[in-house]
Amino acid sequence: MYPQKAFYLTLATIASVSFADLVTANLVTPSFRETQPLTITANPAEFDEAKARRWTDTAKFIAGIPVDSDSYLFAQQDTDTWRNHQNFMDQAWGQLETQQLSKVSSWSQSQLGQINKTNPVVFYPFSGPDFLYAYTFFPQG
Repeated sequence: MYPQKAFYLTLATIASVSFADLVTANLVTPSFRETQPLTITANPAEFDEAKARRWTDTAKFIAGIPVDSDSYLFAQQDTDTWRNHQNFMDQAWGQLETQQLSKVSSWSQSQLGQINKTNPVVFYPFSGPDFLYAYTFFPQG
């Protein structure tokens, strides 16, 4: 029964970030017209602290990481469903660390140690969960 509860908890969390938030954050285009290539700018004047905090808290909550007491999700952490989800995520990360990441890290230290010391730059043109391995191979990058 737990996977179903975890699914609904995750779905409810994702739904709490409204479509309007996505549009105003320029993360989705509200029309079906052809769009221009994405241009990323680093303009601190355009940084919205409240939206960044909301996204960070949402990501933490889904990952099973506790949020601060002033977060809009704080009260949800006081449920059995969230605690079960947190335990599941902790066990999953522990299993990943034991079965895979510790071995990659050991190999990286023995075989890539000098590269990691002398060249802390990593060009990684991809995204997604495979970033975990790039970070594990090159922890200084």
